Amino acid sequence: GDALFSAEAERRIAREARDAIEAGEPRLVDLRQDACGAACTIYVEPQTARAQLLVLGSGAVAESLARIGAASGLQVRVVGRGASLERYPAAARADDDPTFETLSPPPAGAHVVVTTGHEADEEALKVALRGKPASVQLVASSRRAPRVVEALKRAGLPPESLALVRAPAGLDLGSEGPDEIALSIVAEIVRQRRGGTGRPLAEIKGTAAPREEKPAPAKEGARPSPGTSVEEDDFRPPGGAGEEFADFRDAGATGPRGTERYTDEEEEGEEPGR
Repeated sequence: GDALFSAEAERRIAREARDAIEAGEPRLVDLRQDACGAACTIYVEPQTARAQLLVLGSGAVAESLARIGAASGLQVRVVGRGASLERYPAAARADDDPTFETLSPPPAGAHVVVTTGHEADEEALKVALRGKPASVQLVASSRRAPRVVEALKRAGLPPESLALVRAPAGLDLGSEGPDEIALSIVAEIVRQRRGGTGRPLAEIKGTAAPREEKPAPAKEGARPSPGTSVEEDDFRPPGGAGEEFADFRDAGATGPRGTERYTDEEEEGEEPGR
């Protein structure tokens, strides 16, 4: 017959499943039922909903966003003038609504990109900010973006909502053309989702990362450099004075001057740091 695990084993499986969902990574769970000798290994793989990319607008940037966003694992929906699945085949959904009158507030955690070509930026942002999106990016120049935000402020949108608007959209990649602009926008979304810095990995932990140079070990009998710490066993006076030095150290001093740190100024009788 079928082997049944105890209630405790089922509770453990539930705990492991919750932990896998929180971590977003699969795991193996080894179970053994001592009473009957049954044992098995369970593979737990979280099946979480894909993050949504809501593109509000139309045009070349919107087309590139749908394609690159879908390739990055985002569930893409496009709403704008002439939007259709034929025009945006990579999108999961497309709605022809240039004024966004039929658009409901985006679901919590969605990433919104407004790219209406200035046709209806304010209308799109008003709808986007009614929900609780994870991010809102506006494709606009650095001169136009403040004017759009100011217009929304005059329209009565609260400061905490306006603080979500990021414009110009995307990371600073020096992008040119719709594909590169879309790439920089999706990269910004990935950075926010995964907690990255946006810096090159080579500078953080690769070939361009700063390397710490370890100081060479002190030679026996060498005098420490000014301003460096003196450890008890690091200083060995020259000329066979080891026993006298040991007596001096055991008396309570930590170096030939009875101090852990000294500088050239101290040697000349001056106070350090002056």
